[in-house]
Amino acid sequence: MALRTAILAIMASMAAGWITIKRTQPDETSTSEYAKTCTELAPGVNYCAEIGRKNEHILVDVRSTYVPEQCIRKVKTDSQLLLVFTGDAGPSADGPWQRFITQEDFTVAEALKLNSGQSLEGFNLGIEGLCEGTKATITFSPQVGFDDPQTKMARPANVLEGSTLRYHVEVVKVLKVAPDGVPYRPCFFSLIDVDGSEDIDEVELARHFARIKRPMPPSVMNEDKDEDGRISFDEFSGPKIPRAAREAQDQEDMLATSGTKSEL
Repeated sequence: MALRTAILAIMASMAAGWITIKRTQPDETSTSEYAKTCTELAPGVNYCAEIGRKNEHILVDVRSTYVPEQCIRKVKTDSQLLLVFTGDAGPSADGPWQRFITQEDFTVAEALKLNSGQSLEGFNLGIEGLCEGTKATITFSPQVGFDDPQTKMARPANVLEGSTLRYHVEVVKVLKVAPDGVPYRPCFFSLIDVDGSEDIDEVELARHFARIKRPMPPSVMNEDKDEDGRISFDEFSGPKIPRAAREAQDQEDMLATSGTKSEL
């Protein structure tokens, strides 16, 4: 029976040092926890240990500005993500925050795989646990940023040593991954069809292109073959998944996220 019961075994943090993750919701309620790493020993049995840096107290501050009503998918340690984000460094005595990276067009961006060397530890710790669709600001200490001796990321020219980092991020999509580790392409139709009508009108198209900071091509409405002013699911030529399949996948993922299992 013990193997079917979730066990959280937390070791003492490293001597006189720890990483605190503070999470604040849009309603200003907040929680704090020590960062930890977990290993699944058996189904339902996790072994977790707090992680830290010797003699250093490090803060990762996560302030969510928007959280969806339903959490269909959550970011996990090894998730592959489509994101919209900006990154700033500072502020310093010489000036304000300095922008060092911007990713606005998620339709052409490569998927970001967490904890694979593509992102900083502070970013990984902050974004893990966020729900798909969440918008948040993640701010963290330089020790888990570009000052981290273990990071594989090159320091941008305008990021000084000792710089605090701040990311404004939107979790556009937590991608489903094939057995070979390659993420499946998401359903771009549903990302544009925000009202769920199974038709994309010009207002939704304008909002989509404004979101990815690109001008709307005049030819985009050429896909409206029946000239009714809307692009239907059948007319849409981009990546798409039928509604029934999307809803079934969402239900399965939501059950997995909540920890609920179906009973036969």
